[in-house]
Amino acid sequence: MSDINTESTLQLSDPKVFEGFFKTHYAALCRSSFRIVNDRDAAEDIVQEVFLKLWNNRDNINITQSAKAYLFRSVINESLNYIKKYNRVISVEDLPNAEHIAADNQPDDSGNMKELSVNLNDAINTLAPKCKEVFLLSRYSDMSYKTIAEHLGISIKTVENQMGKALKILRKQLRNYLSVLSGIFF
Repeated sequence: MSDINTESTLQLSDPKVFEGFFKTHYAALCRSSFRIVNDRDAAEDIVQEVFLKLWNNRDNINITQSAKAYLFRSVINESLNYIKKYNRVISVEDLPNAEHIAADNQPDDSGNMKELSVNLNDAINTLAPKCKEVFLLSRYSDMSYKTIAEHLGISIKTVENQMGKALKILRKQLRNYLSVLSGIFF
């Protein structure tokens, strides 16, 4: 069997090759989706749906890159659509380094943590759609600027500008929480 990462859609029409491709990439795709949606069940559903669509449309899909790259792009897009569709609320516990935030706050600060979570979600939702998408991919999916640029079909400079705008807006709107959020976003 040739390298599964470069399989074309014609080769993926073989059920055994497709099954091997599924088994090889399923866990990594679920992790990638989970970083965006922060819901394990939803992430698994998203990945399964992407594989199902690929299988059902295997004769009509023309993949111009590796099938692996196509799948990751599809899972990221579906995960972002999930967030938009269900307007997922991002909580402080969902953040990278959440244990750092919890350690820096006393147990009696739970009300403040809820307030921070609400304010953070509100601030992120005020970002322009493209700015928000770039921010979420960078901070929640741990994607590099280069990867974001490739994924969205924009220049790295545009990604840098969008992140700069996002951080400026968030710093201003969350200025009362900067000590808690520093090191995570800023």
